[in-house]
Parts: sequence; C-alpha cells; structure tokens
Amino acid sequence: MSFPLKQPKTRQTACGGDLLAQSLAHLGATTAFGLHGGHLDPFLVAAVEADIKLIDVRHETVAVQAAEGWAKVKGNNVPGVCFFTANSGFANAYPGLCTAFADRSPVFCVTSSAPPRDDHTNALQGFHDQVTLSKPVTKFCYQITEVSEIPRIVNLAWRATTSGAPGPVLVDIPIDVLSTPVESISCGGLLSGLSLNPAPHPEAIEKALGLWKNAKRPVIIVSTGAASAVENVTKLAEATNTPIFHSPKYSTSIKRSHSLFGGSATQLAVLRYLGGQVPDFVLLLGARTGFLMGGRSGGIIPNEGEASVVQVDLDGGEIGRSRTIDV
Repeated sequence: MSFPLKQPKTRQTACGGDLLAQSLAHLGATTAFGLHGGHLDPFLVAAVEADIKLIDVRHETVAVQAAEGWAKVKGNNVPGVCFFTANSGFANAYPGLCTAFADRSPVFCVTSSAPPRDDHTNALQGFHDQVTLSKPVTKFCYQITEVSEIPRIVNLAWRATTSGAPGPVLVDIPIDVLSTPVESISCGGLLSGLSLNPAPHPEAIEKALGLWKNAKRPVIIVSTGAASAVENVTKLAEATNTPIFHSPKYSTSIKRSHSLFGGSATQLAVLRYLGGQVPDFVLLLGARTGFLMGGRSGGIIPNEGEASVVQVDLDGGEIGRSRTIDV
C-alpha cells in the first residue's frame, strides 16, 4: 500500500523532512519527544504540518526515556518517537538508547548529521559515526543518503521496533538530504506486515496444556513481551482461574482491581518466606528470566522439581537462558 506525498501548506516545495514526517504519521506516529537542533529543522517544521505533536525536553536522554514511557503506556505495539540533533545531541541521547535496548522498548529515534560530502573536514557537529556507535544498542540503524529512500527505510525501521523482540531503532538523515526538494513521490509497502504471526509448534502447546491441567497452583507471569496482548492474557487467566503477576520492571495494564491480579512477581518470593505453598506451574509470557526475576535462587520462579515452567518469548534466545524450561 502506497501513499501520496502531500505538499506543504506554508512552503512552496516539499523536502526530505516532509517525507520523513509524513511517513511517520502514516505509520501511526502522533507524538515525538526531543530537543531542537538546526540539523533537524526540515523535519520539525514538516512534523507540525503532519499533525505530529512535538514535546520539548531539556536533555536528549530524557527524550528517549519519554518515548520509551509513551510506548509502554500506549501499548498496542506502537513505538514511541524521539528526535535529537547531530553529534552532541546524539551523544547525550546514547545512554537512553542503551537502556531502551536493555529493556526491549520499541523506540524510533530520529537524528541528523553533517552532509556526507563534508566527512573528515571538521564539519559542524560532524565528528562521530553515529550509525557505527548505535549498532550495538539498536535493532536497526541506518544513515539515509538518498531522499527517495526515506519512506522505505522508515518503514523498515518502524517494523523493526516491534517485530520479534521489541527494541530501539535509529535513523540518521543528513541535513542536506532532509533539505532536498521533493516534488512527488510514493513508496509501496509502507503498511505491509506479516500475514500471520509466528506461532509455537502444536506439540509444544499440547505439552504445555497437559502440565497446566495437572497443576494445583498455577500462575502467569507477564512482562513487556506480552504488552500488546493484555486483553488476551486476561481472558486466558479468567478461563483457567489463574492469577497474573508481572515482572518487577513492568506494570501490566491489567486492572489492579481484577480478582486475578497478583501484582509484582516479587510477591511470590515473599510467599515462600512466609511459609506458603509456592506455584507448581509457571507460565512466562514475554518475561525474561534473570536477576530481576530472582535469578537462579528459586525465589520467584521455583527451582527445578518444584514447578513446571513454560516460557513463551518472541526471542528464542531467551528461552531457558537462566534455568531449565519444561516447554
């Protein structure tokens, strides 16, 4: 599916900034957090005309964190959007990128840079290779050097934020590309996605159901990986009368007044030390194991032999990372 570029109302000619802003708006962006910088002017002017609300912050890391928080509160697999200027702005935003990557937060980061023709000339705010620096802490990062490529790359980056394990992406568009005049352009496939979501093997489902049916004290633990499935998880819990807990770093949008809402999974550790019976079945939905989930202590997730554990995660590399998993 393609969309036509709208000509600006206040300027005679559209530019790369319009392509970027309209692409983001077409994909669902309504709000962007950031700190102004001259390299970003073509995008910021165009964003206002594309009805993207710009929210000013006082530090670039805060811009990333605000976008991260917005995405978590908004849910529905919609990434938060932030922007920061070249070099110094990028450097300030970097800690935010690192934490967003560690927390698997879907954040779309827009930055700019000096014209590539000015590489190695001590150009204004042109000292760092922002893409190279971003690769270890993003799911996707790319510098767009051809204005016609903006819709395609923006689409790829947008999809990358929420496909599989969520995470931040960074798109760097040099100021000369953002300023390049564009008369008319369209790009196919902006909204294309998977026709069917990836699914587990039927045998794994049967085995998990068998373990669940035999359990007397089952629990569900959810985290960010299940953020867009709150309604389905709630229905699952209601159908099976299974309490829902959330990982310590994630507060699910399941109503706290719900009879099956158990609060933080740390409550399970308290249960053990109060002498209560620990769960004999744990369903992990998008919840990574590790330090915040009790590590290998058995405090939150009971030790092997005490409970059956079924782990569902978008990232296969997370399954069984910290302990033996039954399914």
